[in-house]
Amino acid sequence: MLGARSEPGSDSSPTNGSSIVLVVEFEKTAVLLAGDAFAEDIQTSLSQLRALRGVAPIGFFKLSHHGCVANITESLVACVAAPHYLISTNGAGHNHPDVATFKIILNNRRSQTCFFHFNYESVRETIRVALNDDRVNIGSVPTESGMQLDLSMPGPQVS
Repeated sequence: MLGARSEPGSDSSPTNGSSIVLVVEFEKTAVLLAGDAFAEDIQTSLSQLRALRGVAPIGFFKLSHHGCVANITESLVACVAAPHYLISTNGAGHNHPDVATFKIILNNRRSQTCFFHFNYESVRETIRVALNDDRVNIGSVPTESGMQLDLSMPGPQVS
């Protein structure tokens, strides 16, 4: 079973803190690829980037540290405000993603439908059952080649 053993935003690992974070923009949408970075660092850097040059609205947020709750906070979710969340993990090893991560996202996106996309079917199904929330849209079944983002279509789409 996937589950949190940490508090939101509590990651202090030097290895995770040295992650590279990317914002990739295409036309009118952006993808935030968060590596294993700390929530506060992502939020600070994104706010600075927006102040310096602006950035397209974040359409997709590849969750930091495989969806570990120690790498997300309510203020980060509010800052990013993405409709689509990407989770890359098979759930082995550290039992990521944490169900608590999804609850934080849902609590901070109360009036919006959230789209969660996974690269492993077993994790996708576990989270779908655990959340049981009508605002949750679990993306399509992952394929052997993973998931593909199509940023050229109107509105962020995942196939």
